[in-house]
Amino acid sequence: IPEAITNYRMALKLKSDFPDAYCNLVHCLQIICDYSDYDTRMHKLCHIVADQLEKNRLPSVHPHHSMLYPLTHEQRKAIAARHGNLCIDRVALLHKRPFSY
Repeated sequence: IPEAITNYRMALKLKSDFPDAYCNLVHCLQIICDYSDYDTRMHKLCHIVADQLEKNRLPSVHPHHSMLYPLTHEQRKAIAARHGNLCIDRVALLHKRPFSY
């Protein structure tokens, strides 16, 4: 995890507007219980997710990570739906029928 944190910070120095790197950095810091600047990080992460959802983009936060952040239930469901649709699209590329459940 420390190496990942170092790499995400370097990526953000090279490209400050890199949502995937920022959200992964936040997740790594959460894993090691680093709560310095927690409120600032959560505010920025929530803003990134809201912006991505509004622009119909795939959110940088994974569905199972969304429970760790102060997101609304609607945002969590939208994150899960977008990631689920990505999986459906990837299966379609294999020319296989979607799994029926």
